[in-house]
Amino acid sequence: MKSLDWVKSKLQNKYIFILTIFILSRIFIWLVGAVYNVFDGSDQSIWDLLFRWDSPWYKGIIVDGYMDSPQGMTGNNAANWAFFPLYPMIVKVFYMMTNIRVEILGSVISSIIILIASFVIYDYCVEIKNEKCAKIAMILLFVGPYSFYTATLYTESLYILFTILFFYFLKKDKWILAGICGGLVSATRVTGAILVFPMMIMFLRPVFERKEKFLDAVKRFFLDGKYLLSFLLVPSGIFAYMVYLYNKVGDPFAFKNIQIAWGRENSNPIDVLIGGFVTYDGKINSPFWIYLGVWAIFGIVISLYMFKKKKFEEGIFSLITIIIPMLSSLQSIPRYVMGNVLVIIFSSLFIEEHFKKSRWIVLGLLIIYNAVLLWLWFNGNPIMP
Repeated sequence: MKSLDWVKSKLQNKYIFILTIFILSRIFIWLVGAVYNVFDGSDQSIWDLLFRWDSPWYKGIIVDGYMDSPQGMTGNNAANWAFFPLYPMIVKVFYMMTNIRVEILGSVISSIIILIASFVIYDYCVEIKNEKCAKIAMILLFVGPYSFYTATLYTESLYILFTILFFYFLKKDKWILAGICGGLVSATRVTGAILVFPMMIMFLRPVFERKEKFLDAVKRFFLDGKYLLSFLLVPSGIFAYMVYLYNKVGDPFAFKNIQIAWGRENSNPIDVLIGGFVTYDGKINSPFWIYLGVWAIFGIVISLYMFKKKKFEEGIFSLITIIIPMLSSLQSIPRYVMGNVLVIIFSSLFIEEHFKKSRWIVLGLLIIYNAVLLWLWFNGNPIMP
């Protein structure tokens, strides 16, 4: 009993708790991979098992740079312009320094980045709720559904890190630092530019709360240069990438226009969501699309939950980042939902508030669910990209 009490006391320490869950999460991925190899009759390394779907695109950017013209996929009509540059640039630096296999390097770097992010996420959760919420968030972050993306050659870890830093600095009234982080997010994914909306809500809060007149807020915006600069910094990442693409291929919107190669064309997000459940001729859709539709609804509900909690800055960003991919398709929507750090945080808050007596059962089921998803990822199941 004394040894058990000693373990419990140690886990009360934030850093020990986070490191413990992080290490266990990587052991978890390795164990699922080992079992998968046994049943599959293969002997793939964990690095090769994790190297799926978009990972080869990022590897191509790291090793060979951006393409001069479309030449990818079976129709030779795809190009790696769709993938934003910050993450592959970071991996490339270490690749040039070490010459370690990109598959290994990407996985290790993503894992280190998410570990760094976890400490900020933990403190953020404590500020909005308590330590219990923070610990639940750590479990969801490292071993919750789709958490294995943070161990792959994908942008999830970097996107999560700079998004949470943006909101952390914004809440601390450090506008320039928030703007810089916003710019780094927009250099990681196109949705980073949307961070101007939560920044705008934060700036106008005194007006909404009737503590300041609108005209006085306008004066404050232009007289104090930190506000204008911070707003301009947020989309700087995507603007820099657009300039690069213009010089490279003559089209600053190549990252968007090339999406047609993946069958993504703009549509009404409501129609896309309904289409996940019902086909155009009124029949029930396949389980594949229904599954994706359920995830889209979950993401929207959690975003609205943020509004209920009066976290308007978080809610507007979360809602828009879930609606944007729905402009074209439900494909990959679970990744966009659970790759949103705010969804992780407020899902943790919801579990802490509404499953007080059964939270460990809920978390256990979610971990098992993640193991199934990881297995499907290793197997190259089309539901996973």
